[in-house]
Amino acid sequence: LLKLRSTDDAPRQWVLSVDYASIDRVEIYDAAAPDAAPLVIGRELPFSQRPMPSAVHATPLALEPGAEHELLLRVLTRSSMLLPISISTAEAFHAREARLQLAQGLMAGATLCVLVYSLTRWTVARAALFLAYALVIGGTGVFFFSYPGLGPQHLWGDDPWLTMNVAPLAVLLAIVGGCWFVERVLDIARIQPWIARALLALAALAGVSALAFVAGLIDYRIAQHLCTFMGPLPMLLASAAAWQRARAGERVGVYMLIGWGAYGLATL
Repeated sequence: LLKLRSTDDAPRQWVLSVDYASIDRVEIYDAAAPDAAPLVIGRELPFSQRPMPSAVHATPLALEPGAEHELLLRVLTRSSMLLPISISTAEAFHAREARLQLAQGLMAGATLCVLVYSLTRWTVARAALFLAYALVIGGTGVFFFSYPGLGPQHLWGDDPWLTMNVAPLAVLLAIVGGCWFVERVLDIARIQPWIARALLALAALAGVSALAFVAGLIDYRIAQHLCTFMGPLPMLLASAAAWQRARAGERVGVYMLIGWGAYGLATL
C-alpha cells in the first residue's frame, strides 16, 4: 500500500518505477477505482509491450494535484522480493536513467575489451588459461549487463527465456570458468592437490547445474540458490593457495588476494 499526497502546485504526470529488473510482475491498483484495470510492469511482459522502454520497470502515473492517493501493489516474482520504488517526474526519471546507463555502458565496454583480449590470446597461444578467463569474464559480463535490465532493452528484445533466465545461467558458467582459472593460474594441483580436486568438482557441479537449468530440470529459484551458494566457493577454496603463493613472494598470489579482497568488500 502506497499512500501519497500531491501539493497544489505539483504536476499531474509522474513516473512510478521499480528499480529491480528481476521482479516478474507488479500490478498497480488505484484504491479509489478498484474496478479499473491495473497498471502492469515487470519482466514477465515482453519488452515491446512495457509501458515505458526503460531498463527498470516503469509506468506513467497520473496524480491529481492537491489530493491524497492510495495505490495498492500486487507483486509476483520467483526472484528476491526487492521493491526499490521511486515516484518522480519524467524529466528526473530519464536523467537518472541516462546517468546509470552511462556507468553501465562504461563497465560493459571494459568487460568487452578484456573478453576480446582473452579470446585473442587463447586463439593465438592456445593456452587454456585464457579460455577459462574468457568464460569468467563472459559469464560475469552477461550477468551484470542483464541484471539491471539492459539485456531486453538493448540485445534480445522480447525473447522471454533470455529475459527470465539468462542471469543465473551466466553466473553458473562464470563459476565453471572461475574454478578452472584459479586452479590453473595458481597451479594448485602441485601445492594442494585436494583443493584442486575440489575446484574441479565444483566446476563440474556448476556445469551440470547449468545444463539442467537449460533443459528445464531445475527451476529459476533452485538455480538462484545454487548461484548464491557456489558463487563464493572458488575464492574461499583457493584463498589458502593464493596466500601460500603470496608468502613465497609470487606476484600472482598477491594479485589474487587483492582482487578477492576488493570483491569481498564490495559483496559485503
